[in-house]
Amino acid sequence: NTSDLTHPDDLVQLEFEFQKALLDPSYQPTIEHRFRSKSGDWVWLESKFTNLYDFPPVNGFLVNFKDITERRSKERKIKKSEALLAATLKHSRFSIWSIDLDYRLIYINDKFKEEFLGLFGIEICVGMRLIDYLPDNLVSVWIERYKRVFNKVSLVECDTIEIGEYKVVVEISSTSIIVDGEVVGASFYGENISERKYYEDKLVESTQNLKSLLHASNHFVSSKPNDVKFNEIINVLCHISGAQFVVFNRLFDTYTHTLSICGLHDSKEVIQSYLNIDLLTHKWKRDSAFDLQWINNKITVLPDLGSIVVSNFKSSAIQFINDKFNLGNIVIVRIDGSEKVVGNFIFILEKGCSIKNTELIEMFSFQLGQYIERLNAEDELTKKMSEMERFHKLTVNREINMIELKKEVNGLLKMLGQTEKYKIVSQ
Repeated sequence: NTSDLTHPDDLVQLEFEFQKALLDPSYQPTIEHRFRSKSGDWVWLESKFTNLYDFPPVNGFLVNFKDITERRSKERKIKKSEALLAATLKHSRFSIWSIDLDYRLIYINDKFKEEFLGLFGIEICVGMRLIDYLPDNLVSVWIERYKRVFNKVSLVECDTIEIGEYKVVVEISSTSIIVDGEVVGASFYGENISERKYYEDKLVESTQNLKSLLHASNHFVSSKPNDVKFNEIINVLCHISGAQFVVFNRLFDTYTHTLSICGLHDSKEVIQSYLNIDLLTHKWKRDSAFDLQWINNKITVLPDLGSIVVSNFKSSAIQFINDKFNLGNIVIVRIDGSEKVVGNFIFILEKGCSIKNTELIEMFSFQLGQYIERLNAEDELTKKMSEMERFHKLTVNREINMIELKKEVNGLLKMLGQTEKYKIVSQ
């Protein structure tokens, strides 16, 4: 019974077509259905039914069938790929659209539809001739672009679209749609890069300012260890920040080491005499309470000098320094490595003043953080090399002693007229 070998999901359709062909001999259906093979697996068959009940030699149905399992498998894979691609394009963060050779839309995703509506106030759909809905100043640009893509030229270009006071920068990638060697249209991928362009422009501006301030300080981050002249760097920071004093600290697990202070000049001795300490040779014990005030923020503003040193010095000395130099806010800029905080800049401002050029300062801190990480890595490497050298010496000495001991045993055995026990390679 063929119905027992037909997949249950296909049985109803198969019986329906069979009955229809039975009632109408001229109806010759071709049906794709699953059929159980000898191995017990389901295979796909394409079966064509011909009613030959009126033909006495047959008096029944003639069924021609062929195995289409492989074809169906390929079709399923294609459909799955198409569904995956459609879902990816539909929800992509890029604006994606395609046109035919008449500039009519043949595909748009949700992002493009949304962006076009936001930019031009027009809700577009497949079938619309896109250039008819572009602003006049963009039509000729886009027709020229389309023509180049139709000639199999792939493009990556930027458009700047001005809408009132706003300026939108869009980066667009274009490629030809080719079928059997013939161009039938073009596809486009657009990304709103306005924010990125803004920061790129700001970076260029900041870099130009930085170069003008550091034209004589090209050793900011040297390729060789210990070549950085921290005093010159801190002098630049003091200048661009408007701070009265700038302190550069390198952080270790248990202590902080001050590497440079700018702005002291002749005041250094005065301050150190009141603090009773050499600021550049002293290693400060890490204060967890103080760390909590700044370490979780890139930039931290504290009210006065006492906020950072009151635990280390007498309040009278701090008050004297505050009054003598008319100190105001303290700004701490964190210096980050790739995994942890490796240092900080402390900007001590005059009362009533604010810090300037924080973007440039953050650029300093980023590059210096990379440099300090190099120093930390080199310190760790030096330490490991020393340990390996010590281990090597111990191992070599042990081997030498073992060789001498084996020689001595061999000598004693020889004196006793016995065969030497050890073979000494060095012999």
